This record gives sequence, C-alpha cells and structure tokens, in this order.
Amino acid sequence: MTTAADAPFLFRVCYSDTDAAGVVYHARYLEMFERSRAEWLYQRNLSPSLLVRDYNLLLPVRELTMSFHKPGRLDDVLAIDQLRIP
Repeated sequence: MTTAADAPFLFRVCYSDTDAAGVVYHARYLEMFERSRAEWLYQRNLSPSLLVRDYNLLLPVRELTMSFHKPGRLDDVLAIDQLRIP
C-alpha cells in the first residue's frame, strides 16, 4: 500500500518548462527535483525553513548527475518517486 509519504511527487509540464519544440528544458528538471525534495520533507512534517531554524541544518546540493533517457514534453505528468541522500 502506498502512503502519502511514499507517493511520488507529480509535476505537470507547462509552457514555461519547455523550449519551442515542447520539450522540457534540461535545467527545469533541477527545479522539479528541488520541489520534490521539499515535498518529501513536508510529508514527514519537516520543511527546509524548519531544518534551518530548529536544527541549524542546510541541505545544499553539492553535486548532481543526470542521465536523460526520454524527454519530458508539454502536458506530460512526470512522477518523481525517489529521493536519494547518500
């Protein structure tokens, strides 16, 4: 059974996410990932501001590698279902 904390973050691709051909611009994926990370925290009764305020904890992204297997397109609903923290 999928709980709210396990559910994927759904992101619908709109015009501002795409180029003239309707394909998601590669840098927009970074914004989608950041929103999914924030949602992952909210589902666990946390937030980026709470982590800073109460725990003096920041979650900077120091390195990122992406492999593109298939492009996201206008009107697609993309599911981000995993957050990997080493």
